[in-house]
Amino acid sequence: MSTADHPRAAAARLRELAIAASTDTDGEINPYALDVARALLGEEGAR
Repeated sequence: MSTADHPRAAAARLRELAIAASTDTDGEINPYALDVARALLGEEGAR
């Protein structure tokens, strides 16, 4: 089954992708990208 069949798995994967995309070359996470992930997933889904 795909992550489309599992909303929690899809939310977790989206969070992983947002963190990976927002991580600077020095390893710092961009807080603005995390805000976007929280807005997309809802506060509960972004935790």
